[in-house]
Amino acid sequence: MAYNKDNYVRIKDEFSQKHRDKINEADERKILLESKYPELAGINAALRLTAMKIYGALFIDDKESLDKIKEENEKYQQKQISFLKEHGYSENYLLPHYDCPICEDRGAVGLNMCSCMKKALIMAGYESSGMGNLIKNCSFDNFDLSHFKASDSLYENMKTVYSICKCYSHEFTTDSVLVCGGSPNLIMTGATGLGKTHLSAAIAKGLIDRGYDVVYDTALDIFSKFESERFGSERYSENKKSALYFDCDVLIIDDLGTEITNQFTAMILFNLINTRLNKKKAMIINTNLSLKELRGRYADRITSRILGEFRPLQFSGTDYRSIKLRN
Repeated sequence: MAYNKDNYVRIKDEFSQKHRDKINEADERKILLESKYPELAGINAALRLTAMKIYGALFIDDKESLDKIKEENEKYQQKQISFLKEHGYSENYLLPHYDCPICEDRGAVGLNMCSCMKKALIMAGYESSGMGNLIKNCSFDNFDLSHFKASDSLYENMKTVYSICKCYSHEFTTDSVLVCGGSPNLIMTGATGLGKTHLSAAIAKGLIDRGYDVVYDTALDIFSKFESERFGSERYSENKKSALYFDCDVLIIDDLGTEITNQFTAMILFNLINTRLNKKKAMIINTNLSLKELRGRYADRITSRILGEFRPLQFSGTDYRSIKLRN
């Protein structure tokens, strides 16, 4: 399991800066208050001096002196607290006011990542996945299977699809050969408006919450980025945006089949699928095309990999989105 690398580096730096900022803010409060109250400045100076004496006594292992100095230090701490309260300040006013008292805004406690940094990484993962708004609105909880009750067979099929997707969200790991008894690669087929994107987003949310790096994009946008890097304005860029399609833990391609199929897009699609399969990196493909239509549209070397390595999930029924809108 690995968070998005760019997000991790950025957020780790942000936490380091936040920790420094909180210390600097506390120092500024102390300077201002000491300039206003010389008596407080004297108390703080005595505290600093006794702290230095404590370190000295620890260094030479002088237990008798250490106990006396600690007692003196505690006396000045109480004087500082009493002074602050008398002048209308909280006893912690001169201390850094960390957002997270557990890690003091460092993002970690020792070698263990703090929950606050995990939350920040999850939120960043929503945005970098390309599914920010979808993830906020699409979950397993608000996917209403009752829309498919027009027929028992349709309902049972969609119950199975839903269960597989939910199971995938909970059980996927990057070293899984099988997920929920099937391939870690999924292909969701069926007409528009049947919930393919909704369940893809629900899977993505579950995986990101568990710390996996998920990238979502439409087929049109994916091929457009590759085209720009090959022929357009991005061809001289050192940081290729397309790299994330190869490196992420799970790639979700939405609306495969809406792109113009030509030699270039076919080459990119084959390279993307083949490279990720060889690296054992999972993919989820959504398409309005049937498996038969896929065979007719793409070359055998592409369809053989999709049909051989992807678990098919057939979406059937009445347009899910239009029913939700009516309700």
